[in-house]
Order: sequence, then structure tokens, then C-alpha cells
Amino acid sequence: MSTEKWMKKTPTRTLFSRLVTIISGLTFSIVVLFTAATLLITYSFEDALFNDRLALAHAKVKEGEALPYNIQLVDSLGELAPNLVQQLRYFEFDQSSEFGEFSVEQRHYHYLTTAQGTLLYDTTDVSVVDKALNDVLLILLVLLIPTVLLTFWVANVSARYALKPFSQLSHIFTHAEYSSQQGNELIEELKEQDVKHIALELQQALQQKAELLSQQELFNQGMAHELRTPLQVMKNSVELLTASYPDLAGTGAIQRLEKSMSRMNRLSSGLLWLTSEQPFSGTTNVTKTIKQAILQLGDVCKVHGISTELRLDNNYDVAMPEEVLELIIFNLFNNVVHHGKAEGTNVIWHVEAKNKRLVFSNLAAEQPEYQLQEQHFGVGLALVSRLTKRFSLVASYQTNQNKFSAIISLV
Repeated sequence: MSTEKWMKKTPTRTLFSRLVTIISGLTFSIVVLFTAATLLITYSFEDALFNDRLALAHAKVKEGEALPYNIQLVDSLGELAPNLVQQLRYFEFDQSSEFGEFSVEQRHYHYLTTAQGTLLYDTTDVSVVDKALNDVLLILLVLLIPTVLLTFWVANVSARYALKPFSQLSHIFTHAEYSSQQGNELIEELKEQDVKHIALELQQALQQKAELLSQQELFNQGMAHELRTPLQVMKNSVELLTASYPDLAGTGAIQRLEKSMSRMNRLSSGLLWLTSEQPFSGTTNVTKTIKQAILQLGDVCKVHGISTELRLDNNYDVAMPEEVLELIIFNLFNNVVHHGKAEGTNVIWHVEAKNKRLVFSNLAAEQPEYQLQEQHFGVGLALVSRLTKRFSLVASYQTNQNKFSAIISLV
């Protein structure tokens, strides 16, 4: 799978977009329901008018006067009596009502049951609402576009106003330093006490995390410094041992021990660069260093079932000590060991050098994103960020659909 597919972003879901969607849907639903209710009310007014005409016709029947041409007196509705479907269609739920309506053979009738018989009123040609219905629907359709635009505008304004405290909260923790006076002033400007309380708790938690991270880094640096003495003792002991017993010099055990001491010494040197103010004027070949580091990790890869796919088409040099770049690679590999997810039988670690960037990608286990950035020893990705920043480079991390990528810009 190519790195481009791994880096493809999915649409970001935000609280603002969710609230806009909900308010837009709610507002538009209210508009549609209000429009439908208006049409039903119009039909109800017209039904009341037809019922009044039937009542007047009933009065004429009592007085023996002639009925209008479209109203006739019948003994009963007979087969024309509305069934349950007709009653539900025209909301005729009151069985005891004298008035009613029904449709038959594309004609619409209103009726009034009286002692003299049933007055049947053919309202097909006199219904004003039905005649104007097409024009009404056309007007509503024309008004639909500005209604949608107005609905979206109202939703945006409402969501922006409702989420203003959370926008301020987001601004504080994404644009301001947590321990700076500016961040404290922004928190004090929050008017909503509940949001201010959350901001203070979050600021305190982030400060504690920063302090713990700093302490852990200091511990690692101190440990790296203290390792130099026993490493030197071990090196001298191995040299003395091989000098006293020349046959041991070429054995596998001595070679593995020498490689381990060399690796520990390089890791120690890499950690010490964090506090060193000494400028580095040389360069390191990225392709060569990556291949050497992967070769050293060969046995560990077999133990943990990790396969590496290298795409080092471009040969870059970076202004960084070789041991520092190795330390970065080892920490990223450690992240794969603890959080990588198998693709088939093995966990596949993609390493690519392209467009002045190093991209390390792997499928990550399903867990919260913050856990993907944690390590079981050391400071993990935080150490990678500090090391790259020490040499004026930038490290960034992305997690999309459980695909984790660490990106180091070489410019």
C-alpha cells in the first residue's frame, strides 16, 4: 500500500459542524411542518365554509325552497358512504359527526346527514384551495432556496454563539503557551464559570504532564551520562579479556557483546545531544543510516513479527548526528512494537524517503489516539519531537482510520 493512500485524510468532524447540522435539520423540519400545517389549516377553513353552505341548504329544505345546482338531497349515501380509508384520508375520526366528506370517481363531495335525508354537496369545481394548489406549491418551491440559505445562516450564527466559550477554550490551548501569562489572561476572560473551571483543570493537567515529561527526559539524560562509565569499564574489560585470551576475540559471544556496547554508547550519545549546546556542523546520510538501523533491529523484528518495507528512492543528507537519527528510528520502531497491528501475519512498518520527508507508517491497534502516542519506556514520540527540534527539524504525527504515520521534514 502506497504512502499516499496512507496519508489520505478523512473529513474532520467538529462540534461546530455537528451543531450546525442539527440546528439546520431542526429549523428546516420546523419550516416544512409549519408549511404543511398551513395547508391543512387552509383546507380546514374551506371545509368549514362548505359545512356552512350545507347548513344553509338544510334550512332551505326545511322551508321548502329550491337547493343550489350542486347540492342534492338523497335518502342515504348507500354505497357512497366513506370507508375507513376515506375517513383516515380526510381526518374524519368522529363517527357521530353529521358532516363529512369523501371522493369517488374523481369527484369530491361534502355531506350533511339530516332528518329529511342526506344533503350531498359536489365541491369538485368550487374548491378554491385545490384550484390554487399548483400556484401555492410553486411559490413554496421558489421560497425553498432562500429558506434553506436562511436556515443555514441561522444555524451558523446560533452555533457560533452557543459554542463561543468552547472556541475560546480551543484558542487558549492551541495558540497560547499553557504556562504563559497570555494563557492565564485568556482563561480569566471566560465568562462561563463551568467552561473556566474546565480550562483551569486542563491547564493544570497539561502543566503536570509537561513537568513529568521534563523529569523523565532529565532522568534519561542523566542515565545516558552515567552509562558512559560502566560502558567504558566493560569496553576495557573486553579488550583485556581478548588480549589475555586471543581465541575469544572472534567468537560470536564477544562480537555480540561489542555490538551491544557500541549501540548503547551511541544511544547514550544521542540522548546527551538534548542538553548539549554544541553546534553540529556535519551531515548524516539518511539512506545509509536507516538501512544500518533496520539491520541492527533484524533480530528484534523476527521476535515481534515485524516486516519492514523500505522505499528510499532519494538519497538525502541531514544536519544531524548519525547516533541521533538512529535514536529516532529506534523510538519509532518501539512505537510499532507496542502499538502496531498485523496486516495478515506480520506487522508491516513502511519507511519512505520522499519530497524531503521521512515517513514512517504502520497500521495501529484500535485504541484512543492519545494512547497511540504513549510508550512503555522512555519518552517515545515526545523524545523524537525534541530531538528533531534540537536540530531545527520538525516531526509531526497523524492517525487516520487506525493508520499511524510519523513524518520528519528534512528542510
